[in-house]
Amino acid sequence: MSEVKSLIAEIKSKGLLRAGDKLELLYVVAAQLQDDYAALKAERDALAALAEERSQFIVNGVEMGDILLPVIDGDPAIGIHERCLLKPKFAYDAYLNALRAEGVDFVAEAIGSKCAELKIGSKDWKALKSIVFMLGDFSSKLRAGKDGV
Repeated sequence: MSEVKSLIAEIKSKGLLRAGDKLELLYVVAAQLQDDYAALKAERDALAALAEERSQFIVNGVEMGDILLPVIDGDPAIGIHERCLLKPKFAYDAYLNALRAEGVDFVAEAIGSKCAELKIGSKDWKALKSIVFMLGDFSSKLRAGKDGV
């Protein structure tokens, strides 16, 4: 986030105060998204630990003979036991990356709207436009699961 702060300072120093103010607001939104991400990650980790604990309980119960699996094909208990052995991966990472990408898109859109107010081809327009393209590329990578969690 220190890169965002330096970008805000640079935009303000070039006399684009309104854009700088918008970016500060976007920085606050991005910080909130980061906090939300941390909370969701903690919840995911807690759920994963609980799922692991319960899976191990079932596997241990079957191995020790305390839990008997039915011999009927297609019984749901057999499927549950098999899922416990597979240790499923939760899809939280994809959700969190999509959430991050939305925040990046929000920032890119705000900067892009400021570009529309500037003279096309000017130094400031080119600088902001390159940032918009960079943010768009980063958001695509997040959605694809690259450079994310």
